[in-house]
Amino acid sequence: MKSRPAILLALVAAMTVAIVVAYRCVWIANSATGDGKFRESPDKQFTASAFSMTEPYFFGGQRRYHEFLVQGCASRQVRRVVIEEPPEGMVDWRHDGSITWSNDSSSVTYSFKGTQLKLETKDQKR
Repeated sequence: MKSRPAILLALVAAMTVAIVVAYRCVWIANSATGDGKFRESPDKQFTASAFSMTEPYFFGGQRRYHEFLVQGCASRQVRRVVIEEPPEGMVDWRHDGSITWSNDSSSVTYSFKGTQLKLETKDQKR
């Protein structure tokens, strides 16, 4: 039978590990960072945004990706596209890349580093 101090030490060690793991999970869940830009559609019914994001993995390292989002009234998600870090690297949306709406707000085009992504909104109820 184990002595009381050994059981107490094991319990304290297990609680310490549990606290460290819980802290790391909370930190990871709230630590995605990035920058981006947004543009409102000509008819004021949609907002298009583009972000370059970085989020850490639990055991180290990080995930880098672009997120493109079109939202309608009341922040309702209309379209969302996520692209993992491309070979040409990440975009600094403050200086590079553009968001251009069609005149009738039926589509938005994101242009960055020789790439274009077009998302359509014409099938969405406003």
